[in-house]
Amino acid sequence: MQLAYKKSRIQHIRHVVFLRCIFVNCICLAYIVAILCVFVVSYVHLLYLICICCTMCVARLLARSQYPEVPVTSHLDTGFAWFPCVY
Repeated sequence: MQLAYKKSRIQHIRHVVFLRCIFVNCICLAYIVAILCVFVVSYVHLLYLICICCTMCVARLLARSQYPEVPVTSHLDTGFAWFPCVY
């Protein structure tokens, strides 16, 4: 009787330890997934900001290319216009 009780007690302890290990592993996995999600969201946000900056730079270059380097009225004769839309 004593031996059967010890065996069942040992099996119960092993079962509890096994369940605790599974629980701890699930919590660790949840933390890892949360951290990865934060990194992925940060990475996507960074890519979004880079795309916005590139779009702005391209838009500025396209807007600048519509104005000639020389003023239209040629009254300054410097070959460069600081304010291309002001005559």
